Amino acid sequence: MNTALAVCHRCGWAEDAATRAWHEQLAERLASLTPPSRKNEFWRYSRLSACFAPERAGRGLDFPFPSPEPLAGEWIYFDQGRPVAAHTRAWRLRPWSELDEATRARWRERLEPGEDYFSVRNLVEADAVLLLELEETADAPLQIRYRHGAGWAQPLLLVEVAAGARGAIVETFASFGPSTQNGAVTLWLGEGAELTHGVFTADEGEALLHRVRAELGARARLDVQAFASARSYQRLEWDVTLGESSALRLSGITYGAPPGSTDVALRIRHAAPSAATDVRWRGLVPAEAHSAVIGRILIEPAGQRTDAAMRLDHLLLADGAAADVKPELEIYADDVACGHGATLGRLDDEALFYLRSRGIPEVEARQLLIDAFLAPVLQRFTLAEVLRHVQSRLPLPDDAAA
Repeated sequence: MNTALAVCHRCGWAEDAATRAWHEQLAERLASLTPPSRKNEFWRYSRLSACFAPERAGRGLDFPFPSPEPLAGEWIYFDQGRPVAAHTRAWRLRPWSELDEATRARWRERLEPGEDYFSVRNLVEADAVLLLELEETADAPLQIRYRHGAGWAQPLLLVEVAAGARGAIVETFASFGPSTQNGAVTLWLGEGAELTHGVFTADEGEALLHRVRAELGARARLDVQAFASARSYQRLEWDVTLGESSALRLSGITYGAPPGSTDVALRIRHAAPSAATDVRWRGLVPAEAHSAVIGRILIEPAGQRTDAAMRLDHLLLADGAAADVKPELEIYADDVACGHGATLGRLDDEALFYLRSRGIPEVEARQLLIDAFLAPVLQRFTLAEVLRHVQSRLPLPDDAAA
């Protein structure tokens, strides 16, 4: 079925009284907010100026998009923040205008953005508001492709996985002009639900901001597999709240192509007992590129018997590479097993010398060490779509691996 084709012209906010009043309140809040600065802990290492270059150039500029490549299986295409084509049997797709009032009220509560400038702006200026619902088990991943070419694109996806259902989504991004995509996804996993979430960012365009908020019900499982590669500015955020006996596994790789800057911000909240978090993120930074990862795990008093671990490791590949890593634990419960750590370093000269002494050329030897550094995360990638994208970027170009 081609659901999105039928809704692309009416997929923004509906004009019912409750939504209109809520939207007006958000617009007033946006008017009182300013973009974050480096005084904000989670934006300390960000390079935000690129985000507003397309805004200065104006919105809605005419820019030719290449035709979308054909996809097999289940998929949705977004152009400039709006769905233009879709094919899916397992997932139900509905725009906001087709939701009943009870469903709208439930999602308005879930979407409360607080005082975050870009979250509020996405809600106020959303190009599309689309609800994806999975009630059973989907055998194939749902591929979600975003393309933007000028100005600002601001899609908003609402994803609900029913109790006991299992599925996967894979988001990929591409830009073909001076543009900023300020996108958001809100995930809601019911009791015992399982979702594998792949994220792959390409390195074209001006700027990309993408936020994922997730609420995990009791015994739900969320498995994130992310790869970010940027020649410009990219920021990826995950804000996850875990329910009782739920589990989060978050695996990511950053490769900052010069002169790009990639930020990753992780906020994980244990609000119920017996939940588990396992975060592993590894970054590769060549000359003239920058990468930053800030992660915080908050364990509230109700989060007894939490099992949480976070590792943030970066490898500087050349002089002029820069990286910032900061893992944090904030614990208000006394029966927990938690750990966190980070490393920031270069390739091991002794290991490189050993490999070269065995007749392995320097570029190949460096690549072997890089592969070994990435292996603990790559082994956790189970989505073929994400692995294919990663392998298209690896091995690294000679100028990055030398």
